[in-house]
Amino acid sequence: MAMSEEKRNKIAKQRRKQILEAALQLFLEYGYTNTTVQDIADKAGISKGLIYRYFDSKNDILEAESELIERCEIECKNQPTAVDALRTYAMRVLSDVEVSGYFPPLRNYIACYLEGCLSESMRERYFSNTYGRTYFGDLMKRGQEEGDIIDGDPQALGTLFWNYLLGATAQYLRTPDDKRFDPNFEKILELFLKK
Repeated sequence: MAMSEEKRNKIAKQRRKQILEAALQLFLEYGYTNTTVQDIADKAGISKGLIYRYFDSKNDILEAESELIERCEIECKNQPTAVDALRTYAMRVLSDVEVSGYFPPLRNYIACYLEGCLSESMRERYFSNTYGRTYFGDLMKRGQEEGDIIDGDPQALGTLFWNYLLGATAQYLRTPDDKRFDPNFEKILELFLKK
């Protein structure tokens, strides 16, 4: 009996997710440059050839991880308050998987950015001030409307918050043995809160 189109699509989606999660774990542990497609296949428990059925290259896998970031963005924005959203996003970026239960794809992009192996489109998307102004600017504006975030230009506040996360993540990547959540995060968040 032939497999239905719906079942084939479901299997393909699961396989793609399996590959992305395996790659993300390896990129975080060994770096993008030191991870091979064979390593990803071994971690995912599949053949190297099967990976090429879903992705043309290791770089395609890296760029597809933006789907995981978009999912994180949506989950964070759906938090009850803007402050909860900011805290959740920071925890997911800065905390180790054992703490957050979440593999942070954005941390991987930051590592790749520092290695110099991120495409121009990905550098522009996440490492220009646009990301801070738009994604975090929207959260800052929401927080102002909720009465929790200080007055000021929400886009500028969003850029400041994003720049803090980038710097804290870069520091985290330089000290991989330190598995603690950045102890200064709550103090940084307080800078944005109304007293």
